[in-house]
Amino acid sequence: MIKKILVFILVVFVSLTSYAQEETETSISPLTFSGFVDFYYLYDLNQPSTNDRSPYAFAFHRHNEMNLNLGFLKGAYDNGKYFANLALQTGTYARANYAAEPPELRMIQEANVGIRFNDKLTLDAGLFGSHIGVESAVNQGCYNLTRSLMADGSPYFETGARLSYTPNEKWLFSGLVLNGWQNIYDNNDNKAVGAQITFSPNETFSFNYSNFYGNEQPKGTPARFRFFHDFYIVANDIFPGFSATAVFDYMTQENATGGNDVMFSPALLLYYRAEKIGVGGRVEHYNDANEIINATGTPNGFQVSSASVNLDLYLKENVMWRFEARGYDSQDAILLSNAAPSNSGAIIATSISMVF
Repeated sequence: MIKKILVFILVVFVSLTSYAQEETETSISPLTFSGFVDFYYLYDLNQPSTNDRSPYAFAFHRHNEMNLNLGFLKGAYDNGKYFANLALQTGTYARANYAAEPPELRMIQEANVGIRFNDKLTLDAGLFGSHIGVESAVNQGCYNLTRSLMADGSPYFETGARLSYTPNEKWLFSGLVLNGWQNIYDNNDNKAVGAQITFSPNETFSFNYSNFYGNEQPKGTPARFRFFHDFYIVANDIFPGFSATAVFDYMTQENATGGNDVMFSPALLLYYRAEKIGVGGRVEHYNDANEIINATGTPNGFQVSSASVNLDLYLKENVMWRFEARGYDSQDAILLSNAAPSNSGAIIATSISMVF
């Protein structure tokens, strides 16, 4: 049934794209279309017995098979005053990251509508990309092929309403009311809130702070409020072709004893591009000893460090072929292996993706 729906959507998409192209010959259409396809192969040197190489990874997580990580088609409408977005997706990322949602909603990557009150103030509501984190599900927008531990441990998408204010080109302020921590369907009667402040003094530097506050316990259980903070600094072209991003996440959540459990995660991401070749690197540590996000059932919880390096070939400006090697080191033996759970692991992966 889902395959038939996707085929129907593709036919409609092609038809509407042709119509929109005809319209733009004489006028600028408020309706635009875009898409993304990301095909990959990943090999886990631990050779896990299941093709799902890790319960803690949601992007590029299938072992020893060629598969689609993410493919989506997006339609956007914007007449200057009102705007709307609808993106439909498929792939192993969508299957893993939306597993908690009803099957009929897992193909929806984005569905929102908004209004511009003026050139500084906007309101949008629906399902949209997360206001937390510097990485996204779209491979070509990131320094590395795979996603960081902190990206997989924080929301990729959110459902709610967002009020954004941009007094000038340097500042962005947003306030959000959300169903919760990466939810389409809410799991309780509480709503979460969030905020984002971004300061970009020039084309080189950007400073961001985002937060989230809410109760993520199931309905009918005692509330335990979570307070999450995301800080990052992006430095583009510090030297010709060289960029760097530093990230730090910190979270507390109330526990059964009346105190607070803590999670923190620092990361440094580097990237260098010279015409048609790019080289990226990342080092990170994710400390969730109290298992707020990642339940391990082990004495030290989820305490994992990782490092990766990738080589990128820009076949065209919108087509990228990437290669990555990545290693993991865990305090407890929580990494899947064919022999037995392991404290260490490594993967090699390749991906070819296109934006259109």
